[in-house]
Amino acid sequence: MHPRHAKIKGTVGSTQKVVINIVPEKKYNFKILSAKAEKGNHIKYELKDIKRDDQTAYQLTVENTVTTKGRFFDTIELKTDSEFQPEISVWVFVDLEDKDKNNK
Repeated sequence: MHPRHAKIKGTVGSTQKVVINIVPEKKYNFKILSAKAEKGNHIKYELKDIKRDDQTAYQLTVENTVTTKGRFFDTIELKTDSEFQPEISVWVFVDLEDKDKNNK
């Protein structure tokens, strides 16, 4: 999984997205069955199946929906069909600053 966590940093009023690629190892192949945010009130996300090297992989896009300055945290839980790793946790960090810090 790359990157391992979703770190979203920007300014209030702008849209920030992070794309995380999840490619199962051929030796330990798995399918992602569902995705759910723990809180879900500061982010939106989309999980897509993609092909990579003739193998199913996944692309998780995480977008900030916060409209105020601050730091926020959430976790997206990915349920898999793997007996070795039935859940994958993706930590999401959002850090938004004012558009112009000099106008305080």
